[in-house]
Amino acid sequence: IKGVLKFRQMSPLKYNIMGPFVCMPFMECRHQVWSMRHLVSGKISVNKKEYLFSDDLGYWEGDEGYSFPHKYVWTQCFFKEGSIMLAVADIPMFGIHFTGIIGVVLWEGKEYRIATYFGAKASEIKNRTVKVVQRGLKLEAQLLEDTGYQLQAPVNGSMVRHIRESVTCHAHYKFVKSGVTLFDFETKMIIDVLPSRHKNVLSAYFHSVPLDERKNVDTISSVLTDRRKEMRGEQVGFG
Repeated sequence: IKGVLKFRQMSPLKYNIMGPFVCMPFMECRHQVWSMRHLVSGKISVNKKEYLFSDDLGYWEGDEGYSFPHKYVWTQCFFKEGSIMLAVADIPMFGIHFTGIIGVVLWEGKEYRIATYFGAKASEIKNRTVKVVQRGLKLEAQLLEDTGYQLQAPVNGSMVRHIRESVTCHAHYKFVKSGVTLFDFETKMIIDVLPSRHKNVLSAYFHSVPLDERKNVDTISSVLTDRRKEMRGEQVGFG
């Protein structure tokens, strides 16, 4: 894997997502969010196959420490007006355990912080659903279809644990402020990821779709920018 990606129009948080816990010693895992939403351009080569990015959306976070939480739920999602990040985990500290919550809803340019240090509580964690409440804020995330992959995670500094996460899945999100629902939506599944938007790549892909499936398509939408001039004047159709 190699490549170069450039980020711009970053959306950093007002302050560290860990809040006062960033100063606590001996925590097994510390989380960081560098940007909730930004534009990505560049390319990455994976097993000699190139993937191009041209003003695509990106999210940037990271973890540091020696162990992943024993139990946790994590989710992140882009939507038209913003971005969501939520993590709920079992936190060991000084011989006790508690449910720690860190989350951010970036909505129409405003940051809503949901966290244990602000009094956030998990009202439900079951059946692939997590609900958190904090004063007048309520955030719900539900996994509707599991498409995760196995990854390695640290235990006492060694990558010996296997966890399951997904970069794309079918989920439901709902955010309520003072009794008013700001958003309530389901994500859509990604069917395929193409290496580029070049006309030859698109043409070959569309013609690989069976004819009976193509006949059920009513509309195709494509974003055209100055960086994609090679597609201008070309008609994408089904036949």
